[in-house]
Amino acid sequence: MKAWILIIYLLTFYSFISYAQSPRPFLLTHIEYPEHDDYAELFVEIYSELGFKVELIATPSLRGLILLNDGVVDADIL
Repeated sequence: MKAWILIIYLLTFYSFISYAQSPRPFLLTHIEYPEHDDYAELFVEIYSELGFKVELIATPSLRGLILLNDGVVDADIL
């Protein structure tokens, strides 16, 4: 009986620890082009207001789509 209580106790605290970890940033890839910088900042502002920590990664267009398809990044803008 004590073993079951210990197991339940450890599982409960393990679940609290997993919630305490800091969330990973929301990764956005974009094409580095001077005319598109304003749009990239607009997406950062929108996602930040929604509560996401956002990181921009400048990549060529095809590589950005490959990273998105492989699940490495969360979104590809412009």
